[in-house]
Amino acid sequence: MRIAIPIVDDWTAPVFDKATRLLVVDIEPGRQVEQSELPSFVRPSDQRAAELAALGIDVLLCDGISTTLARCIRERGIEIKESVSQAVDEILTALIEESRTAQLRPALAT
Repeated sequence: MRIAIPIVDDWTAPVFDKATRLLVVDIEPGRQVEQSELPSFVRPSDQRAAELAALGIDVLLCDGISTTLARCIRERGIEIKESVSQAVDEILTALIEESRTAQLRPALAT
């Protein structure tokens, strides 16, 4: 599974639409395979959605996202998990643990 997390200071960015850094993480059952950080430029919704699709993103984890951008991303088959506001290391630990059962909890922020 390939996951994208917009980040600011090692935390999820408050709003994906304005995020300028994107953490991309590949996770297999029980372990993290790869991690890279990419610049993510603010641009129109359809271009942001195309960027995620080109990266092969399966799931976008974010704290908040505009309705327009969320729609564009979902139209490309990418799942969005909102209201995730945590330190990146906590999110990754939870994702790796959950990958053992191949399911993400609906809200990781609880």
